[in-house]
Amino acid sequence: MLDLKIPPLTPLTLSLMAGLWAFASHALAYSEQGRLHDTASWRSDEFTSNWGLAAIGADAAYARGLSGDGVRLSLADSGTDLRHGEFGAKDHRPIRLADEGCQRETIPTATQSGCFYSEGDRASIEYNDLPPKTLAMLQDMVANGTLSSLDLHWYKRMLGAYYDPHGTHVAGTMLANRDGTGMHGVAYGANLSPIRLFGHIYNDAPYSLDRIKTVAASNEAYVNAFKQMQEQNVRVINHSWGIPEQVDTVEQLDAALQVQRSSVGSVLGNMSLDGGLLQVWAAGNSLSLNQTPESAPFADTLSSLPRAMPELEPYWVTVVNLNQNLTLDPSSFRCGYSKEWCVAAPGTRITSTVFDGPIQVENNYDEDGEVEGFNLIDERLDFDYAAYTGTSRAAPHVTGALGLLIERFPYLDNPQSVTFY
Repeated sequence: MLDLKIPPLTPLTLSLMAGLWAFASHALAYSEQGRLHDTASWRSDEFTSNWGLAAIGADAAYARGLSGDGVRLSLADSGTDLRHGEFGAKDHRPIRLADEGCQRETIPTATQSGCFYSEGDRASIEYNDLPPKTLAMLQDMVANGTLSSLDLHWYKRMLGAYYDPHGTHVAGTMLANRDGTGMHGVAYGANLSPIRLFGHIYNDAPYSLDRIKTVAASNEAYVNAFKQMQEQNVRVINHSWGIPEQVDTVEQLDAALQVQRSSVGSVLGNMSLDGGLLQVWAAGNSLSLNQTPESAPFADTLSSLPRAMPELEPYWVTVVNLNQNLTLDPSSFRCGYSKEWCVAAPGTRITSTVFDGPIQVENNYDEDGEVEGFNLIDERLDFDYAAYTGTSRAAPHVTGALGLLIERFPYLDNPQSVTFY
């Protein structure tokens, strides 16, 4: 007789089993009510939870049998937490973005410049850590009257580590599952190859002392990430990020474009010129709520890159943010000099996937005792939904819509798909 050694059930095992059972039960319980050639049948509660779907006519596409099935999209953002239930049971394949030789992410210290390493299926972390020596310094400042006890209390409240949910929210708008709960994305049948573009942030002093530490990936890391996208047959990448600058004159724009052309422009350009990748860009957001469509700043430099590199225009789409009145939201940049490759899409109060909850990290130290990074050791996350506003919410509507078009017209190349759009 076989001697089967069955390991004991642990709380973690029981929790995973319960989650899998709940997921399986939910999947079996869902029955699609949408029918071919019946647009209204697709307007479920899940559909109407994001007003943007109706605004772009997604229900008409679904009634024609489209969902993005078989299409692979990408997202360069703060990372997408694929553990959210809205991303389950599909062939998502996170991209690794890493400097040569990096096995883990480190941050700059006095003796090293830092090393970038990320997997796209987890979000970046911001860690506010006031070590004992910094707390002692702040206590002395309170004692000598240069810092109030209220300020010290505020600094202590800011302690802790937090995930950035931005990329997870954007991904949900693109392709969250249509499964009868919450909301669903534009191309709900598409698969995702997410990239975590941003480094973890470590802050070991009050923000006013400007001690934030982070690291960016090298150009070689982006080249390797693009090779992975090519291998996975990614057709479109969504960029809901940009260079944090506001340009108000064409002279400022052209000067900024020349800087970007000689830095990231060549890497981004090769992704399209060598591999045909479509790139969808959020135009950018303003802090002013008093602007009009005529006074809004121009779309930022990366959104406007084909002005300096005309060969990129067939592969580039800039997206500005429409509110529910279908007018330019007061927070949105305008198309400006990207008008030839710019579209408008819903981006105000868009409900999509988020997560929140406490996480616990521990520091890694170098040989000099300086913090060079940190490891996640525990987390208690709640996966949920929230409404956000910005061109970052508008861009994934366009990326998802391109996924539907690519499914409908598989014989078109990528620039032809944009032209059809």
